[in-house]
Formats: sequence, C-alpha cells, structure tokens
Amino acid sequence: MNPQTEKFIFIRHLEDVNNLQEFMFDAPLKSNQKEILAHNTSKIRKNIEEKQKDVFIIHSSQKRSIETAHLLREEFIDTNFTFIEEKDIDDFFQGKVILPDDYTPGDRFSVLQEAWNKFELEAFDNKNLEYKFGQDNQAHFEVLGESAKNFLMRNYHFLNELFSNKYNLNNTQTVICCHSTTILILMELLGVVSDERNLERISTDPKELSFISWEIYKDKIKREFPSGIEYGAVFEFEITDDQKTKMRSVLTKMTT
Repeated sequence: MNPQTEKFIFIRHLEDVNNLQEFMFDAPLKSNQKEILAHNTSKIRKNIEEKQKDVFIIHSSQKRSIETAHLLREEFIDTNFTFIEEKDIDDFFQGKVILPDDYTPGDRFSVLQEAWNKFELEAFDNKNLEYKFGQDNQAHFEVLGESAKNFLMRNYHFLNELFSNKYNLNNTQTVICCHSTTILILMELLGVVSDERNLERISTDPKELSFISWEIYKDKIKREFPSGIEYGAVFEFEITDDQKTKMRSVLTKMTT
C-alpha cells in the first residue's frame, strides 16, 4: 500500500535589483523575467489547470516575493488565486549596513560576506543561536541583523502550521513563493526526519534540530546546490503523512 502523500509547491522569487543604497535588502524585481517564470512553472501547470484546482499562494512581505507571486498569477489566468502574506517566511534580516562613499549599485559589499562568514561560524559551528548578524562588525551596521534563533523559529512556526493542514482545502493547491532560505530549511527537515538517530538526539535536546540541520546542509544540500538555489526555481515536494507527523513533532518541540 502506497503511503498517503500531499504535494507542496515551493517557488523561489525571481531576481531582484541589487541596489543597497536605494532599497537596502527589500528591492523590487529586475524587469523582463516573465519568460523564466513561464518556463519554470510549465511542469506544475498540469497539476493546477487540468485538475481545475484553486491556488493558495503564500508569499513573504518583501517586494521580490510579492511581485513574483503576482507574476505567477498571470501565468494561470483561468485559475482562482488567493494571496496570503506571511511575514514568518521573510528572508533573513541582515540589518541596515553603512555603505562607503564610493559604493556603486551592483557592487559586492565585502562587509556582508565577512558578516556571513562570522555568523555561520558563531551561530552554527559554535552553537550560539543568539548571535546576531553583524554583531562583530558593528562599525559597519546602523542596525544589526537578526539572530539565527529568531530566523529559524519563525520559519519553523510557518512550516509547522503548513503541515498541520491549515491550507489543505478540497481541490486547492498550496504554492509557497518564498526565499531560498525557507526551501533549504524544508530540505534540511526532510533529511532530519529520515534518520531515527537524528530524532533521538532531538528528543534529548530540541535545540539539536538546528545543528543537525546545519550538518545536513553542509554535507549534502550545499553539494547539490553549490551556487545556491536559482531565481525562479520550482520545487514539488511529495510529503508523506509520516514525514509530516515527524516534522511536526520536532518543530513543536523546538517552538514551544
């Protein structure tokens, strides 16, 4: 007997404008990307249009996610869409940086890469989830970014609600138009619950969820996506009831 499954569709937003001076980390999309979205969503068209499903599209509160969600709507003109804004899946908040006088839009700002390197070391390798992005580079930040704990907790909260069938209505397809971070967290969670040894570690200390996930990211997911998840990429996750139950169990332990 085949296990009962539910399909969840995740789409990374299209590419946004790189201009920290004007938009900081909440820029609109670059123009002329509809063809990318049309090509990438062709594989989910049959599931939505031929089965005459309505769509719940959940997006973050940031411009690039909102604009991608509405472009997606244009690809399915005969489908009923309901838009839901969810701040829990906003991208990681990197604070507000102080730009040098010679900054040019499109530049790679080295301070951010340094802050990322330090953040990964402190938050995950050194297991300090309270560490805030930019904490050791405060001279370059007007506002510090968020902590790993805050970022993970809001994503865990969203996924826990998603797997509680909150959006699972008859003849409805849930589409999550989000940032690469939420997709990666789901991939990590699926890896976590695939091994009973991970569940045993988490039952002893729920905080281990974050560190096991980091191990899975470094050992497997980063190798599969060495350049990161592409803009506009579409992922279809067929998730079994058993996987949902296990993920909800570990997520509930972490968020309560």
